[in-house]
Amino acid sequence: MRRRRLILIAVAVASMVPVLLGVAARIDMRNSSSPGAGLPSPGVDRFLQLTGGGGAAPGSSNTSGAAAATKATAAAPPADANELPNGWHLTPAGIQVAVPRFPLGETATPDGSKLIVSSDSGGVQAVSVIDTASPPPVGVATPAANLFMGVAALPDGTVYASGGNADRVFRFHLAGPALVHEDLTNAAVFPVHNAADGVLGQVSGQNPPPNAPAGDGIRVNRYPATLLTQGGLLYAAGNVSEPTGTGGETCPSGEPICSRVSIVDTTTNAVIGRAPVGLDAYGLALDPQRHLLYVSNWADQVGRGNLAGGTVSVVDVSNPRAPVERGVTVVGHHPSAVQLSADRTRLFVANTNDDTISVLALGGSGAPTVVATESTRPLSAVPVGSHPDAMTLSPDGNTLFVALAGMNAVEARDGHTGARVKGTSTYIPTGWYPSALAVTGNAAHYRLWVANAKGIGFGTGANGSVLFEGTTTGGTVSGIDLPVSAAQERAWSQQVVRDDGLDTAGVNPCAPQLHPSEVLCPPKGTQSPIKHVIYIVTENKTFDQYFGDLSPAQGYDADPSYAIYGNNVTPNHHKLAAAYSLGDRFFSDAEVSVTGHSWTSGAIATDHNEKTWPADYDQGVRGTHGGGDPLRPSIASGCAPSGNIGCPDDVLNDPQGGYIFEAFRRAGAQPPETAGAKLTMGIYGEHTARDSGDMSAYQAKGRNKDGSVAYWKAGDIQYFDTCRAREFITGKAPDGPAPDNNDYFGDCAGRTLDPQFTLAHWASVLKNTGKDVMPNFIYMSLPDNHTLGTNLGSPTPASMVADNDYALGLLVDALSRSPFWSSTVFMQTEDDTQAAGDHISPLRDYLSVIGPWAQPGVEHQWGSMPALLRTIEQLFHVAPITLYDRLATPEHSAFLARLSDKPNLAPYTVVTPLVPFAVNQPGAAGQSISAKLDFSTVDRVDEGILSAILWADATHTPLRLPPDAAGLLSASP
Repeated sequence: MRRRRLILIAVAVASMVPVLLGVAARIDMRNSSSPGAGLPSPGVDRFLQLTGGGGAAPGSSNTSGAAAATKATAAAPPADANELPNGWHLTPAGIQVAVPRFPLGETATPDGSKLIVSSDSGGVQAVSVIDTASPPPVGVATPAANLFMGVAALPDGTVYASGGNADRVFRFHLAGPALVHEDLTNAAVFPVHNAADGVLGQVSGQNPPPNAPAGDGIRVNRYPATLLTQGGLLYAAGNVSEPTGTGGETCPSGEPICSRVSIVDTTTNAVIGRAPVGLDAYGLALDPQRHLLYVSNWADQVGRGNLAGGTVSVVDVSNPRAPVERGVTVVGHHPSAVQLSADRTRLFVANTNDDTISVLALGGSGAPTVVATESTRPLSAVPVGSHPDAMTLSPDGNTLFVALAGMNAVEARDGHTGARVKGTSTYIPTGWYPSALAVTGNAAHYRLWVANAKGIGFGTGANGSVLFEGTTTGGTVSGIDLPVSAAQERAWSQQVVRDDGLDTAGVNPCAPQLHPSEVLCPPKGTQSPIKHVIYIVTENKTFDQYFGDLSPAQGYDADPSYAIYGNNVTPNHHKLAAAYSLGDRFFSDAEVSVTGHSWTSGAIATDHNEKTWPADYDQGVRGTHGGGDPLRPSIASGCAPSGNIGCPDDVLNDPQGGYIFEAFRRAGAQPPETAGAKLTMGIYGEHTARDSGDMSAYQAKGRNKDGSVAYWKAGDIQYFDTCRAREFITGKAPDGPAPDNNDYFGDCAGRTLDPQFTLAHWASVLKNTGKDVMPNFIYMSLPDNHTLGTNLGSPTPASMVADNDYALGLLVDALSRSPFWSSTVFMQTEDDTQAAGDHISPLRDYLSVIGPWAQPGVEHQWGSMPALLRTIEQLFHVAPITLYDRLATPEHSAFLARLSDKPNLAPYTVVTPLVPFAVNQPGAAGQSISAKLDFSTVDRVDEGILSAILWADATHTPLRLPPDAAGLLSASP
């Protein structure tokens, strides 16, 4: 059943991707304001096509096997395409070459005439060739599969690309302007690989042979990422760790798990040696004179780094058949790129999660010693967020270029010391999320090539972040001619400062020019009336999906063409919008939930989170990075030898310093009802940082009917949100049908919450003792509006969205009738907007601010998740977590301007949704597909497929699948 489901999903999306599927695609060079390849035209038609409501998607083709390269076209972007969700801007320097989405790896051929780029999105992947000598650079993309980061090129035209989940390195060769596959299995766009047995199936639906066919790549250690070639050898960093003894090699230092670097003889393409190193090997740098390979170990903070940081392994490769780790050095957190200085006396290590560069002096033997730690933060007073993740040297070795993924910039530093030149930051503006660097040319005239994972931003239409290549943003590669004048360097640096809002970094969040609300910034001698914040996170909807039916006459920027859950399904959302504040210029910083939940609670997503989520979201077509691949067992049990640290891949998803929860704890927040506490916090369904120690006392918990401990059902989308609401309000969910609303039956299982987490208890304590023990900050997950598709017997999508809406109404109703109402505010938003449509941006979310001190009506202040968190931090004097919330403006416009303004203390009366509770009946649109999807928690399904199902269900239109889908379903095993 599992394999059948995976093949179905690959097929179902195949007709929705562009012409790149069947042919090599020509990539045009665009100027700095151009979009990535295949950006959608503005308008509803694009959304309808992608969700099955129209014809074939623009730019798509059913043609396969075409021999000639085909020209790719791109629609003009909307005027604000270069504005990011948080209000920052993109003005990339140089020329922009469009490539398929999410380029994470690039390398120049040895003669510098070609640039090879690996695009590793969750949908269509490709290896592109850019002719560096063309008057405008022109590239050709060859579709490929299972790509992850690494590319390497030989003088004879051979090109290698890391195969990620396939545990293989795939081979290509240059033929004119394009690459040609040497491994037939990699030529399929959506092969289903299993590391042990090779290819299991392809989109064609043909039954796979029992054994791996010829031309299935070079089998290497687990999840190859970075590649490096030198002297007839290819080095491949295994980016996911394996138990000791795998392949016969024992992990160093007695560790139970470790990564391996595979060494391949490029004349025979055979693996001749494997070097065990630390956890999740990433960067590679080779000193050929000393025969030493330096390997950064991305996740070794939970290994030999002992939480202090990751590590760098020094591997003796003088005998490539028997490589040996000679030493290990602790550096910063998430060590990623490594770069040798030109004279081989220094090794630079980018510690992405720390915003630092470790500078290691290499003695005569090459043994490293940390001699300096250079900060990449733009200002000393700001938290982490610059995220250095790639490095390269100028041809003369005098300049070290460092890609700052979090700042959309490259910083130029001293190539000998790693320090800033004359102590001053020199920036070059790039596209969104620079992820790889390369240089071609000579010292007199060279070109810096910057791979921008997210291109230049989003247009309108559906969020095709997962498998709809080209519907959101393609990738780009910036070609920047250097050297330049000092005046140009200053101009570029100033541009980055303006684009990122760094020129406002010293501005107080209550500065007069921000028109601050006195609720957030009370005048001297007064206090904010807000003592309690309930922050509610729901799942995966855009502004237009819920509020597209609101009238423009009321000031809302809404479009009914995208509204599928309007007032009839979400009456409480609409009534609350009318009574309180609704922001229509609020955006999601993330494309999907795995990064979205990090942004909602942490104001950032780590490099690991950003670079691996596409592999997490392809439903096993390529397989989940780390331990979650459904085609092979998890190694999570081997990741926690001490019993208190999670799997390395989980730890790598945690921002350095943790989330808002750790920030509150640093500010002195105690668990609910702690005696004498001045600041308290309750967490209803979100994880805390894995290395932050025991925070279970903050987590809402109670009991199941059998007496076992039961934590808040955070990701369980098969548990009603109305059950969660009643647990919060009364302390106990009904044991059977909800008593006051027979439209929403469902066994809430009689779950209870401990008293200190319930409204009824807080009200009782206040009445009896006069003490306010309601937590100051409450974070709550209500995920039911994710829906279960049209799975037979499950609640209909409209029922689940309505249940979520009713739960929100119940919570506000109960609080508004409590003694805490005058000092409470709700802030509610979606974690992300994936696979949903909106006429402004596929990342347009909404922000509901609900409470007596909310400013009624539409709010037009631009903001995103960091602005929401900055608002909460401002209320409770909690220090910002990252660069993003430090620079964000609190949501002043959502609150009354003056403390003298009259608050709306009237109680709220919940509205019972008009949508009756119903279960999906036989024959519902997409039902057979829904039955194969994994709804065990949020975002285990392909959101593109789910979006199409929800659209067909809500609009009562047929679900449009590829013409051959029925045959493939019946043929799949």
